[in-house]
Amino acid sequence: MAGAGNVILFVVFFVGCVIWSGIYLTFASHYFLTTLTESSAGNDEVSFPSEGILDGWWKPLLMLWVLAAWVVPLGIVTGPLLAASPIAFGIVFGLLFLLIYPLSLFSVLYAQNWFMLLHPQVIGRLLRHTLAFVYVYLVTLILLTSAGTMLALMLGMSFLWMLPATLAIATTLLLYARHWGRLSWLALNFRAGPKRKKKRESTSPAPTSREQPASEGVDDVPEVDVETVEDAPALYAAVPLEESLPETIPLGEALGAATEHEPAEDEWATNKKPYAVVDDEVKAVVQPSAPAYATEIAEEDRPLELSRYYDEKARKEKEAEERKRAAEGKMPAPSGKRPSFQAALLRGVWEFMIYARTIPVWLNLILLTFVELGFLLLLRSFWPAIPD
Repeated sequence: MAGAGNVILFVVFFVGCVIWSGIYLTFASHYFLTTLTESSAGNDEVSFPSEGILDGWWKPLLMLWVLAAWVVPLGIVTGPLLAASPIAFGIVFGLLFLLIYPLSLFSVLYAQNWFMLLHPQVIGRLLRHTLAFVYVYLVTLILLTSAGTMLALMLGMSFLWMLPATLAIATTLLLYARHWGRLSWLALNFRAGPKRKKKRESTSPAPTSREQPASEGVDDVPEVDVETVEDAPALYAAVPLEESLPETIPLGEALGAATEHEPAEDEWATNKKPYAVVDDEVKAVVQPSAPAYATEIAEEDRPLELSRYYDEKARKEKEAEERKRAAEGKMPAPSGKRPSFQAALLRGVWEFMIYARTIPVWLNLILLTFVELGFLLLLRSFWPAIPD
């Protein structure tokens, strides 16, 4: 009867584990793919849209499809090692799988085709950034190895390893997507290799054949006969200076002219008059205001600035070229202004876990992983014994 009770509990926990695994994989794949795609787009902050189970049902299927598509081919390639050493077979199979899985996932996401498992242009650009590729591969390999070790210790030794395994799996999932997403952004948008230095152009104009040094030909300058004109002030007699200048009134005279018609005020009067105020006419004489049309011109009627015109034209041409290349299935043209290694793969990568938008997702993923590992521990505890 005890064996039958263990079997019943095992079946109940197995059904619960299957249901919860579907929920867990849906949310985990949603967080993973969102981090991967947003990071590959060059976004520092990742916005995680709230999706239900029915909205992201295809995401775990996509990740499992890419995973299953390479199990058989890699098993055939590494099969001869199984006869020699199962440990060597497992190590080589794991290293190859961890190498090809992100490349295949990038190819499927870029081509938007589930059967495009290897996109030549995507893989070519990723492999050209050799140093960054090796760094990301080694870092993610260490993270996955640590999470796998914690999981093995939990299932093989004690449930006390459950909390470290939960933290390791949740953290590895987000950092794995963050690292490969940053590498994808670097590879798809920037050229590999050393930065090209632009040649500085000489600012001094090139000498022409007619120009001569200052030390030559000084005595050969021809003399020019200049006609002198006497009584030069008579040339300006047609335009009197007093009539050509506008009449101006000093501020003191303008204020005096505005108040001269008023009688002087008795200094002993109890009802004092207010201070004199310069009216609009005096203001117009002293300091003319700007014409009304200068402030009422609409935006479309204002003079066009050449710099702004050419900047806008260049932006539109670039966007049109990118749309044309995307419609033809071509990769975007890489830029020559490549960021530094620190800016691309260090800054904003490790700190990603403590961003304001990442912390709630991280905590939610820790909770989901904790429940999933709890079901695995229950299945291990009530695993039915096989009779001899």
